[in-house]
Formats: sequence, C-alpha cells, structure tokens
Amino acid sequence: MRHMFLPMDRPLPLAALIIFATTIVLAGTNQQPHYHIDGTGTRTLRDLRGAENECYNYVYSVDVDGCNYRILVEYPTTTNTKIGLPRYEWTYNGKYALLSVSYPDPPSDEPLGLDGQSRITCNGFIGNGPTPSPSSAANGSLLWLVYASSCVVKEYASTERIRPPWQMEYSGLWESGITLPAKVSISHLPPDLPTLIVIFNDGRSRFLQRDNNRPAEVEAPAPFSKGYTNAVIEVLSTTNMPNGMSFPLSVSFKRFFPNLSGGKSAQDILLVETEQINTKHITFDRELLPETPTLKARAMLHERRPADRIHDFSLGYGIATNGAWRILDESALKLLESEAKKQNATSAVNTKTYRFRSTAFSIGICLLIVAGYFLNTRLKAIVKK
Repeated sequence: MRHMFLPMDRPLPLAALIIFATTIVLAGTNQQPHYHIDGTGTRTLRDLRGAENECYNYVYSVDVDGCNYRILVEYPTTTNTKIGLPRYEWTYNGKYALLSVSYPDPPSDEPLGLDGQSRITCNGFIGNGPTPSPSSAANGSLLWLVYASSCVVKEYASTERIRPPWQMEYSGLWESGITLPAKVSISHLPPDLPTLIVIFNDGRSRFLQRDNNRPAEVEAPAPFSKGYTNAVIEVLSTTNMPNGMSFPLSVSFKRFFPNLSGGKSAQDILLVETEQINTKHITFDRELLPETPTLKARAMLHERRPADRIHDFSLGYGIATNGAWRILDESALKLLESEAKKQNATSAVNTKTYRFRSTAFSIGICLLIVAGYFLNTRLKAIVKK
C-alpha cells in the first residue's frame, strides 16, 4: 500500500516526516524504498530542414523496485495533433523486457474477420532486458534512463558505451544490441540516476546487411567521419528528498543528425528530435510491481530475442488469450527462428524469380516494340515501291 504522496508544487511537512520515518525503517533492513513517479512529456520530431513533422504530448508513470520497473505512457487525444495513438506499457522482471502496445478497440459495428473474431488491437513484444526498446511514438528507453537505470548506468559510465534511447533508422538495428560512445555523469545521491548523458556517433553509419541480416557499418562522409554529437540528455532541475534521495524534475533530450548537404565541420549538425520530461509527483510505496504488462483478452505476441538475428526482428508466433503472456522456451524459440529463416529464404527466392520474370517480360515487350517498328518501316517501304 502506498504510504507517501509528495506533490512537487508545494512541500508538505507531514509528508517529510513520513519519508524520514520510512527511511529509518528501511535503513534497518538495508533496502531502498520502491518509488513511483508520474509526469508529462512532449516529444517533437523534425525533418532535415528543421520543420516540425510530428508532436506528441503524453502522460507517463514509472514504478521502480531495484532493477525491476514498470513504465506506462498514454496520450490524451485532445492534446495531440494525431488521434488513435496507442497505450504503451513496459515491464522488466529481472529476465525479460516486455512491451504491450494497445490501440483503441474497433467500433462495435466493424465487420468481423474471416475467423469470426474482431480485429486485434493489442500486441505484446518479448525482448531481452533490462533496457526497454524505443518505439515510434513512445520513448520508454528515455524514461527508463532518466528514472530507472541505476542498475545499469554505472556500467555505461565506466565502459563509455550506451544503448541509444531512440528508434534506429533501420528496422531491427536497435534489437541487434548496438551501442554508441557516450559520456555519462551520475548523481552522487541515491538512487544514482544520470544527470547528463552525451551520446556520440563515432563517424560510422550503421545498417543491416541483406544477405545475413547482421549489423554492418561504413564510414560517414567528411567532415563527420571523425564523429559528431548524436544526442544530449540533460537533467535541468532536481529535487532532494528528506530521505537523502534525489530525483530529476525537468529533463531535456535532443537528438542530432549531420548536415550532409552542406556541413563544413563536425559541429554542423541538425536538430531532428526533442523531448521535454516534467516530473509531477513522487510516491514511495510497498506494492509489488507487476511482472508482465497488461494485455487485452486477445493480443498478438511477437519475439524480439532470437540469438541468430534475422531481418524481421519481430516474429509473430501466436495469439494470447485471456490476456495471458506465453513466453517461448529456448527450444521453441529456435524452432520459430528456423521457420522464419525458411520463410525468408522462400521469400528471397520468390523475389528473385519475380524480378527475373519482370525483367524478361520487359525485355520481351521492348523486343516486340522494336520488331513492330522495323516491320512497320519495312511495310511502308514495300507500299512506296
């Protein structure tokens, strides 16, 4: 049961006393309190000319218990330029990073499918943890870094490598385990969250090879071949709690792309994405975190953790019923991957056959046109004679 509620707009002496008492009790058991944070955010995507493409306003909540977490992102349709955005929920239970993406239910008068069922509006994704995967609209990776990364961020700081908290340009590239160079500063107060992260591109452009679907890289064009600043995550303000913990109140995220059309130096970069995160409330609680995100009664399940990477990186393998997750064991996962490879190979053969037939057909048409031209020319010559 939650036992402390602290709004950020006005301090409450009683709440401070409760926090202090909680700290004394927890200190005796050598445990950090679970915490719950909620707030609002705005994410803006821009094109390479600097014009705003899309803007999302959202509300979020983050629950943290040690290394485990639950992150929820929802979009008030009245404040967004686009409607019908899904609800995102990530969890990590020490083993799997799970993501549930739920869209609004279909209208009651929408025709049923051939299977006699309504359209599926919920998808569940299974990945390796602890880092949650970024999505096209919701950026769970960023919220995790800001509020729930204390078990991993010290490793990022020591290795100076980090998982990028944004969706990569190529599908499946992020899931391949890619890391980028980074400089990470960490708060000296628990729960040891980052205060500044600067992520660099090392002068390499990354993509997936089509023949084996594995990550590859090429040198970026000058002057960006020596590297450039790719993103900056900065905590603009914090709050120090009476129990000695410190949490971010306002966070800025900026992502950049090299100016390939006229860049004169590595500093000539374009701002392509911004995000502003604002903490509203912090709560300390004793509730156990859910081990899995919420699924609708019917949901399509997808795997994102094959060991031998394939092009799709998101293998649909079945429909969850009654909202229950069905996570494959190692043998079933290998079988799924093997079947996917066969499908990919068959698809590749079919694509080559289609291209060959299309090329042959095009050549045949050209030959017929040429033959018709010469025949027509010959007939005209005969008529003249």
